[in-house]
Amino acid sequence: MVAIKQIRACNAQLNDETVPRTAVFVGGTSGIGKATLQSLVNIGSPVRAYIVGRASTESAMKPFLDELRASNPKADLIYVPGDVSLLAEVKRISLDIKSREPTVDLLFLSAGYAPLGGRIDTSEGFEVTMALQYFGRILMTLHLLPNLRAAASPRVVSVLSGNLLHPSLNVDDMTLDKPGAWGGIRSQTQVGSLTNLALDRLAADPANASLSFTHDWPGAVDTGNAYRHWKGPSLWAPLPLTALLKPIYWIMGYSLDETGQRHLYLATSGDFGGRGPKVEGVHAESTSGRRGGGLYLLDHRCDAKFKKPVFEKLRDSAQERVWTRTMEILEPFL
Repeated sequence: MVAIKQIRACNAQLNDETVPRTAVFVGGTSGIGKATLQSLVNIGSPVRAYIVGRASTESAMKPFLDELRASNPKADLIYVPGDVSLLAEVKRISLDIKSREPTVDLLFLSAGYAPLGGRIDTSEGFEVTMALQYFGRILMTLHLLPNLRAAASPRVVSVLSGNLLHPSLNVDDMTLDKPGAWGGIRSQTQVGSLTNLALDRLAADPANASLSFTHDWPGAVDTGNAYRHWKGPSLWAPLPLTALLKPIYWIMGYSLDETGQRHLYLATSGDFGGRGPKVEGVHAESTSGRRGGGLYLLDHRCDAKFKKPVFEKLRDSAQERVWTRTMEILEPFL
């Protein structure tokens, strides 16, 4: 475990040379993304951050962004309206950012929520959380790869399930569209495994040797996302979700401030490749077995430990099929 005291001390060493100067936050309007954005801006260094969120959220975000600008006049915070559950919108937003910035130092991906209220499909025909948490994230990463490769110390951070590896993966019905295939928990294990295999595939590309990818499970953080689209009490869930989950957050969870600091550490520390301050005694190992660059699978304690036999079995049996199918689905939006 990397203690929060160590993480705060590490983050305090960030300066104008090591801070990501250009960052893109997808999911930065609430929860973990918003907390990480705040931690980044509060360093006080020059940073330009693009915050991607729904047009309907822009007015609600304005006071928060104004406070950040007041606390750090060197920060240039740009709100980019768009619906990232739609892959056509992800493409539009990505091309917009690419046209403005030659380099991107940090791509922070945290959009999504736990689908506890049943399946909802987008107008493009994808289950919404799969679009948000997998296809949209991979699509934006692919679009911004040239900008990331041009940066001095590029990072891609995906917040979802990290090292919570599941041994099974439905490769034949990757989007879980067949009758009975989809379920709230099943969809999350599916998306987590898909993310690990896709990011590992990207990390293994020699053209991306300078990039650091991290995929972490943040633990219990009361972001409010667990309550989205909940349809109310039922035979299986007779109590409000707040009554069930709030005690867990109080006893076991991280505050937004702590999770913001932990994710700033993942996004900037040299412990996960690239330049940046390090925590003494941390020796993180990527999925390729090397240190410095690659893909790091982490838990809520920022430990880069994972079940290698489970991951390697998935990689050997499914990675190429997953990547081929992913590219087939994304091809119209590239």
